[in-house]
Amino acid sequence: MAGKKSEDNPEEKKEKKKGFLRSKTKKRAYWVFGVLAVPLLLWYAYTVASVIDKAGMTELETALKQEAISLAERAISERFKAVDYKNCENMVADYGGSSDITLPELLGIPRHATKEDIIKRCVLFAKAVGVMKKTAHHKKYVFVCGGSMLDIANEGAFHIKPDRQGRGAFQTVDANNANFLKIRPGNFQIVKWWQIYNLGDGCIIVGYSKSGSPRLSPKIAPTEQ
Repeated sequence: MAGKKSEDNPEEKKEKKKGFLRSKTKKRAYWVFGVLAVPLLLWYAYTVASVIDKAGMTELETALKQEAISLAERAISERFKAVDYKNCENMVADYGGSSDITLPELLGIPRHATKEDIIKRCVLFAKAVGVMKKTAHHKKYVFVCGGSMLDIANEGAFHIKPDRQGRGAFQTVDANNANFLKIRPGNFQIVKWWQIYNLGDGCIIVGYSKSGSPRLSPKIAPTEQ
């Protein structure tokens, strides 16, 4: 009848299906779905790799991770910066030069000090640096203890070293005020572009900026006993 819609012939349907499989539409659809699948596969691979990595984490890696978390928590509770603490731990590399000086010696504690002793000393350093930064912000800070000096240039021609009795520091940086600087324990003094904090136990902490001394590379050097 004129008003009745004719049904598709099964053979015609088969031909249409073959036409689609060979058409550009099919290729375009595969390309689109392929592009979408790539990031999903990458995400899945990353997730699996992360799980495997965590599962295979060694005891050392776990301990280091826990140590970092503990340090961050302690820094927050005791109000010091973890980066200042880490700078304390790295002092041998930064200031030891070619000498065989150890970290405990740089920190003014016995050569065979325990790890806990070193932690306490570096926390003290970080807290002192925080006090120093409230007045003058320097790029570098270093421990200098009895029996050593901060050799600024020319093999001791310019130097800063602590008073063994904890009264302050000796320095030759400022020619107008050379030698002894009386600094009360727990206080600091600014000498030109240097900042000297007196711990009062025969050790000082020195802060300085490279902008003030572009050609200098201070190192910790032993002094005469």
